[in-house]
Amino acid sequence: VEALQKVVNIGALIVHEKSSKKVKLVNKSPLAVTFTVNIVPSAQVPALQEAGVLSVSLCPNKLQQLGPDKEITLKPKEAVTAEVLFCPTSRVPQFSEEVIMESHGLSYPLFVVRGSCQGLEISLDSDHVPFGAVVMNSRSCRRILMMNTGDIGAKFNWDAEKFAPDFSIFPTSGYISPGMEVPFDLIFHPRGMQSDIRYDNLKCHIEGGRPLKITLSGMCIEQVPYKE
Repeated sequence: VEALQKVVNIGALIVHEKSSKKVKLVNKSPLAVTFTVNIVPSAQVPALQEAGVLSVSLCPNKLQQLGPDKEITLKPKEAVTAEVLFCPTSRVPQFSEEVIMESHGLSYPLFVVRGSCQGLEISLDSDHVPFGAVVMNSRSCRRILMMNTGDIGAKFNWDAEKFAPDFSIFPTSGYISPGMEVPFDLIFHPRGMQSDIRYDNLKCHIEGGRPLKITLSGMCIEQVPYKE
């Protein structure tokens, strides 16, 4: 059995978009052949491992019938259509996967499917920043990075008011392009004596994606009088 198309480009989609391609398979042997088709994505692309993201099935005509294991028997010169379906639920880098024909315990490559899914891939280089001890009426500064390793840019916006009164962040909003890094200055300026100051899960909202979260902690100590 041979595919009339050896390479199928299923497209560069966006998340939750769907694409399907049909390929005609022809039995070019002098004997009838019973087979199924399958696609087993490689472990190198984890996003393709999810059920239903990348699949292939046979589409028999009115005179053809699939068996209980979704197998079909083709007579010599008879053809059947195979349909590949790509339904990404997250970003998928460029991939190339083989559609396999399985017959009597043996596997044969039929054609290759290529595609990708563009998506957001934005992260922080740290999700917890400890400031340690800071003297009353002074301040301490730390820096974190936001990185965009995806294909799409997005606006971001921190819940700046949730940082008050002991912390602040700058910038509080902006735009991050693909491949770009944005530095943020975090400032700890405690307003009162306290041994454990902790702000959990402060959010940065990402346009079209899930919010990022960061936890800040520190303590405020009294200034020790200088002794001669």
